[in-house]
Amino acid sequence: YDLSKSSSIEYTINPDFSQVESDVPMIMANQTFAMSFPEKRTFFLEGAQLLKSDMETVYTRSITNPLGALKFINQGANSSTYLMQATDTDSPYLAAGQYKSFRGNAGKSKVTIGRYKKNLGNQSHVGIIATNRDYQVGGSGSLIEFDSLINFLDDYILDLNYARSDTQEGNVNFIDTHETFAGRTYAMDGESFSGTAKNFRLRRAVDASNWGIRFKDVSPTYRAHVGFVGRNDYKSRNYWYGRTYRYQGTIRKINFRWNNRNRINFRNQKTQEFYELSMDLETNFNFTGGVEYQIKPSEKFEGIHYGEQVDYEINGTYHPTESFFTSLRYEKGEAIAYRIDKPKIGDSKEYNLFTVFRFSDNFKISLGHRYSELKDKITGEEFYAGEINRFEFDYQFDNALSTRTIIEKNEFSDDYFLEALIQWKPDPYTIFYAGGTQFYKEPNPFSDNIRLETSQIYAKFQYFYNPNK
Repeated sequence: YDLSKSSSIEYTINPDFSQVESDVPMIMANQTFAMSFPEKRTFFLEGAQLLKSDMETVYTRSITNPLGALKFINQGANSSTYLMQATDTDSPYLAAGQYKSFRGNAGKSKVTIGRYKKNLGNQSHVGIIATNRDYQVGGSGSLIEFDSLINFLDDYILDLNYARSDTQEGNVNFIDTHETFAGRTYAMDGESFSGTAKNFRLRRAVDASNWGIRFKDVSPTYRAHVGFVGRNDYKSRNYWYGRTYRYQGTIRKINFRWNNRNRINFRNQKTQEFYELSMDLETNFNFTGGVEYQIKPSEKFEGIHYGEQVDYEINGTYHPTESFFTSLRYEKGEAIAYRIDKPKIGDSKEYNLFTVFRFSDNFKISLGHRYSELKDKITGEEFYAGEINRFEFDYQFDNALSTRTIIEKNEFSDDYFLEALIQWKPDPYTIFYAGGTQFYKEPNPFSDNIRLETSQIYAKFQYFYNPNK
């Protein structure tokens, strides 16, 4: 409901369309931290730019299965306000750590988000973000952040953030671990604690060069119950410099970049040292490419120091016409195998190929191929190896009716995924969805047969009602 030209209030019932807006799978074989996914739900996308923060204080995907939500937005010339109240039936609980994340399902919860942003002119602002989550099984988590972005002297940008979180655990445990942090347990046992996070970033960007420094500290007891903070207990110091050269010939632009990041924990022990050199170029025939060289002289994981790791990457995209697009990324080097019983440095390789054929404005086919492996440097034994292949077929019959088909094979989860979707949008306010998903599993390593694991058929209806119209 439009209250005025600059403000509105919205209410939604069951806005979760996870089957319709499915995520592209990520390769998680060597990940110890939780990964985030982009928001795709219409209700949460509207006004999302107001919630952006370097601290990731708000991550609306943490409202996984909402029963309903109420939202107020006001965007005036001098200030903006965002308020939201939601009820979630499957609340993901993310407990950050120094080396890994811990996750659990906290069940039903009530979520509150508040944001106020004061415009200072010259694309500068100061603001505040406050969040709270009350869990039905007991416990709560709140957070308040003060943020600012200041543009000054034409080319300089200063970001300042300070956040404090307060956590009160319940006594119903849903995190299966006996590990501890800062004298406390990750398990839910009624503990209460507070944490802080700070961010300082100064940047200067002109046509030919850019540089910046960033200091970011996240304490071991900091948690964002409505945000996304998978790692804590670190102090990061980041410095970078880039130089750009422009030309009128075949090569239009070349950019060189140097980056250094050092990380220590809150006991002032060095946990990572990182350097990167990269070069990117743009051409006049719609090709862009780049090369990167990365080196970690040292890294600490689970209390053990590891030596030098070197990594190389080559990437490129080619878009000669509206009907064809392709991109390739190839990476080879060394990496710690974090998820084996005794982590060690191995030889890694990864490549990603993505191609789109657009036969007309109505018909598109997308092909994706990703491969990743990590092997023992001495024996050649695979710590992991696998690929994900994805085929997507999109056809739009007219402005109202469209279809999508996805076929995917994931060797990391040993399954096949099939999705078919029909969408009908007869007017700007009404959308009908009908479709189905199926997962197939390979029964054992010695059989090529597959079996149907799960099957789902769904029909969904989405209607936007505005009393003003």
